[in-house]
Amino acid sequence: MAAAAIVALGCAAFVVRPWESRDTTAEVQGPPATATVARTSLSSGLRLSGTLGHGPAAKVVAQGQGIFTRLPASGKRIRAGEVLFEIDARPVVLFTGTRPFWRDLTPGMSDGPDVRQLEQNLTDLGFAEATTLTVDQHFTDATASAVKRWQKSLGLDRTGTIPLGRVIVLPDQVVRVDEVTAVRGGVVAPGTSVLSVTPPDIRVSVRLSGGQAAQLPPGGDVSVALTDGRVVRGELRAMEPEGGGAPGDQDGSGTDERGGAVAIIELAQQKEARAAMDKGRPDVTVTVPDRTVKDALVVPVTALLALADGGYGVRVVRGEQSEPRLISVEVGLIVDARAQITGAVREGQQVVIPT
Repeated sequence: MAAAAIVALGCAAFVVRPWESRDTTAEVQGPPATATVARTSLSSGLRLSGTLGHGPAAKVVAQGQGIFTRLPASGKRIRAGEVLFEIDARPVVLFTGTRPFWRDLTPGMSDGPDVRQLEQNLTDLGFAEATTLTVDQHFTDATASAVKRWQKSLGLDRTGTIPLGRVIVLPDQVVRVDEVTAVRGGVVAPGTSVLSVTPPDIRVSVRLSGGQAAQLPPGGDVSVALTDGRVVRGELRAMEPEGGGAPGDQDGSGTDERGGAVAIIELAQQKEARAAMDKGRPDVTVTVPDRTVKDALVVPVTALLALADGGYGVRVVRGEQSEPRLISVEVGLIVDARAQITGAVREGQQVVIPT
């Protein structure tokens, strides 16, 4: 199968970077190796194997003390404002935010970002309005009133205070319970692992080589064929380093130092993907749309030289006694180690292949 890339000039840098350290002004010693500039059509296309799944799981830990009296089932979807689990027959509720609560939330407490986070959730869930509660870092009487309305909706005592451990804060508005690690009737201790959650939507993960990673532009549409023959639309949303390396290990293309990467593809038809998952058929085939360029001037990618001031060029042979002339070119489609170029280069000319 032909490996192909739909790349602009910036993406071409990924493909030809091994040659960019060459001295483009150095004198060529002896007869240079050359290749002919050809005019032809290039067609790209790429089919890859992928796997259906959810995003990485995040652990949820309990705070406070008590007994687990109710736990959710694996696979359950829980929205912000709904109950995650129970301790001592009292609900522990999901809120949305960037950091966990670390203290009781009560009238008279000092200002802090946890208060802002609480007020934002109470407003989003409909227990306060912007006209009556200002979302800020101050716990006011209006905050306490909103807390009491929230407590009433859950059948709790209307105290206006939220003890530490009665709310779990996670980044997503909706989560899917992946695995339950706690046991109903088990004793709660601070830091006890309760369950793990993932984003609810099913996505596709595709392992790529370094060359393949350059061929998948972020935001590009792809087709995903399920094992039952149905085809759903997907969109490339992220490129992660294979093995989950740290951001500092990446070169900006989503690949790690070894060149491997994992493409993350979001699916438009979740119902079909969920049916495939339920049947234990997570394998898929991802097809990148073909692109064809007719009447393209083509040279081997090894003929490309990175220029000191940016961009790329090729050395064109002018005659046996003349020094090859460096000509700046723009790089387009790349297929099977052949690169489409545009610039002051003609069909039939000879270009130098650096050795």
